[in-house]
Amino acid sequence: MKPVLFLILITLFHIEISTASQEGVLPFSEFQIKSEGIGASGPITVTGKKTADGKFSQLYVEAFGKLIHIPEKILNKIPHRRHNGIQLTFENSFKKQAEKKIYLQLQVGYTNAINEQFIIVIKNNGEVGLLSKQIILD
Repeated sequence: MKPVLFLILITLFHIEISTASQEGVLPFSEFQIKSEGIGASGPITVTGKKTADGKFSQLYVEAFGKLIHIPEKILNKIPHRRHNGIQLTFENSFKKQAEKKIYLQLQVGYTNAINEQFIIVIKNNGEVGLLSKQIILD
């Protein structure tokens, strides 16, 4: 009987330890990210500012030798979330009239998963659009 009681105590102790803390999101309020770039991307700088309720008030991308302001109509489509991650990627077309794109991915996530992604596309001609919004559930 003692081994069973010991196992029960160990199990209860383990449950108590594993639920004794909770990971929380530390959202961006302001940020600036710089990349030297790869190949034909050239250097890239992303600067942003958010309001207290999580809305982007400013978002700029310096790329392709231009300062590109992300328009209000795009900023308004970004969910008011506690974004705590950013990913930058580059795509270069191999056609003669090469179209280059920067993908700016805004994320909300934890150590075990990314819960939300919102992707903005910036083209070398200055056009800005949305690629997708994807929810990832734990």
